[in-house]
Amino acid sequence: MQFLAYSLSSLPFLYPLQQSSRSSATTSFYLDDATKMAILIIVFSAGFIALLYLMKKTSAKKTKYLTSVDTQRLPGEGAHVGRIAEQSLSAYLPFDKLTMHSLVAGATGSGKTVAAQVVAEEALLNKVSILVFDPTAQWTGFLRKQAISDMLKRYARFGLQKSDARAFDGNIYLVENSETFQINVKKYMMPGEINVFVLNRLKPQEMEIIVTRVIKAVFEANLEEYRGLRLLIVFDEVHRLLPKFGGTGEGFKQIERAVREFRKWGVGMVLVSQVLSDFVGEIKANIGTEMQFRTKYEQDLERIRYKFGPESLLGVVKANVGTGLMHNSEYNNGNPYFVEFRPLLHNVVRLSDKELDTYKRYNDRIVALEQRIEKMKEDGNDVFDLNLELNLAKDKMKKGAFNIVDIYLESLEGKTA
Repeated sequence: MQFLAYSLSSLPFLYPLQQSSRSSATTSFYLDDATKMAILIIVFSAGFIALLYLMKKTSAKKTKYLTSVDTQRLPGEGAHVGRIAEQSLSAYLPFDKLTMHSLVAGATGSGKTVAAQVVAEEALLNKVSILVFDPTAQWTGFLRKQAISDMLKRYARFGLQKSDARAFDGNIYLVENSETFQINVKKYMMPGEINVFVLNRLKPQEMEIIVTRVIKAVFEANLEEYRGLRLLIVFDEVHRLLPKFGGTGEGFKQIERAVREFRKWGVGMVLVSQVLSDFVGEIKANIGTEMQFRTKYEQDLERIRYKFGPESLLGVVKANVGTGLMHNSEYNNGNPYFVEFRPLLHNVVRLSDKELDTYKRYNDRIVALEQRIEKMKEDGNDVFDLNLELNLAKDKMKKGAFNIVDIYLESLEGKTA
């Protein structure tokens, strides 16, 4: 108490009171210890409140994402896609919601493709089959393990270990002619495998032919109804189907059919685009999950402001690479929230054109052998051993083990000549 009283007596604004108490014989301004203590508490309390205000103001300046998050109304299981932005809480996307389809939009370099790939990785880990139609070859790294140090350094932030980095089973198909392209969807429905069809050598109109034929092939596959997700189809750079980017509109007609019907067969779609607002109403009305990354496209920004408010708009404009606004009406009381997506498990580097040509060469040889073996079967020959050897070659293709594939194919080509 004596120390506090002494500290208070040293305060400059009390000097006049102390002097007056000494010079006046009739009026005393003497402050007892209790009064001094009360004043001292007031002074320090005011300072503490000011400090809290400055801390809050500084914190507000650092906060980019002002949308409210009700953590009790977020999914707690499913695809682990990352973390709630500026929080330590993990972000999930339930697998069954993927049958309601997803639309991922954002500018080049905003992280939209990586986000879609994170969703695909999680689906593969859950034994879902994936077909990707890729006009940029950015999805071709799935068959190789993550080795980029910058990506690996971020693993710990999301509860991952470097040992979690992995390659995924599948194949790469280089499509050079849209007119001869045909696909048997059931053939590629292998649980936990990804098949990437690279379209980077096609024009927008040719890409539209591919999209149209793929969707028609699903309708013609006579799939049984299925509750849950068993096949995920990814169309990247889907904005190229828009008339303003060179499309005719036919591709979007087929996508419109797909978003209405695919769910009952356990088939979901992920549409990756640079723009979102140009999608026709029927498509957007049947999209369950929207992910919007940083963009400068005015129509998309206006749509965000109108639909979600200025806080969401500000967050999208200021978003870091790899962080996007997520909206599904069933979560967060129907309000959007921001998600920082985790790093990839597979290699982010695309295959070179030379490597793509190698995949095409081996796949062409396999197709030719399939046709020969089928012809031999029709002629009454026993082809059991031939099919067994061909399947072994296909399995090695999934690992990119071309030297071993070569041995099997040369043996088969000699036996079926």
